[in-house]
Amino acid sequence: MDSKPDMSHVIGYSNGTRLVLRAIEQLALIHEGESADEIWEKLRLRNVILVGSDLLMTMYYGLTPEQRGLVEQQDLPIFTFPSDYISRLWNAIETVDPNFAEDYRQYKAVHAAGSKP
Repeated sequence: MDSKPDMSHVIGYSNGTRLVLRAIEQLALIHEGESADEIWEKLRLRNVILVGSDLLMTMYYGLTPEQRGLVEQQDLPIFTFPSDYISRLWNAIETVDPNFAEDYRQYKAVHAAGSKP
């Protein structure tokens, strides 16, 4: 019985993306000088997906990367966190869920004052 997969997909999540990238780098070194077809036949590696922790905002609120405040890199399908990411994300959440935004503001005000609700 042959249990060799037809193809493999790798997903790196949050800090795990560094591990995935390091593994891909090592595979590139191991297979240096081989054609793409030779590597495909050996590894069956089809897709490598790197996902940031803000994916949860997509799942909960249905926000696109741009709506969440991420910036797409020029000529690459890669989104990065700008320095003002938190304020961008917060503005987006306030827009789609104003009740949560108000509840959170009240929570922060109570806890910043050191009192208990």
